[in-house]
Amino acid sequence: MNGERIGVGLNFRREIEDDIVAHLERLDLIEVITDALFVRDDVGEALRHVLRTKPIVLHGLRASLGAAEPLDADYLRATLEMVERWQPLWFSDHLAYSRIGGLDIDQLMPVRRTRDNLRRIVAKVRALRSAAPVPFLIENITCYFDHEGEELAEPAFINAVLREADCGLLLDVNNLYINSRNHGFDARAYVDDLDLARVVEIHMAGGYCRDDLLIDSHGHRIGRPVWELLEHVCERARPRAIIIERDANFDIGDVLESVARAREILAASDRRVGAAALAGART
Repeated sequence: MNGERIGVGLNFRREIEDDIVAHLERLDLIEVITDALFVRDDVGEALRHVLRTKPIVLHGLRASLGAAEPLDADYLRATLEMVERWQPLWFSDHLAYSRIGGLDIDQLMPVRRTRDNLRRIVAKVRALRSAAPVPFLIENITCYFDHEGEELAEPAFINAVLREADCGLLLDVNNLYINSRNHGFDARAYVDDLDLARVVEIHMAGGYCRDDLLIDSHGHRIGRPVWELLEHVCERARPRAIIIERDANFDIGDVLESVARAREILAASDRRVGAAALAGART
């Protein structure tokens, strides 16, 4: 699944669109929420400028891959129209469900990890892949409760979707860290159990603690443990891109610092790979 390295960018937000345009030379790519494009005939001059000048990726919110019902035909058609129109490098959505009985619930809910759900999700991802001219990625989400009756561990479930649907992984490092803290598992061991050759993109974001529960907010600085987990991932995977997500408490200076730090981590991992290859060639 890996290809040419793109670099580091951020998610497009209209609240800071002028700042994004002003600092576009410091960004390698931009991620755009697919759903935000559905409701506007005119995307606006700032986003239009971004679309003309930078590589983009599209990120969806409501494919509801884990729902019992089939893919929503209208949502699928609108998504594919945006893919055709804007020609992203790839597009993605969450390994979750957000629709019940045809009604949107405005939340990304975790999927019970059963073999029946696995088969259903694989069929949906295959349908998305076959209908689109660019690759499709699935993203891990935050989960604040446990399902009963899980048949597969989460890394095994994700790996099975990746393998059987032949898609890529958008690894959200902050989501993984939050889940590891809230549910008491080893985040690094989880990473090591994933098929890291499938990692195409990484999300980095911040959160906060409330009543001993970590919350994914996309509105706070990225914490040191999340950066350390990214380093662990990049020592083992070759992501094409890292996106810094910020959806509230906007501070373009902080966001650009995060972009620079992520770029340094990628460069350090590239140096290690190069040094190891050189050492191997000499033996």
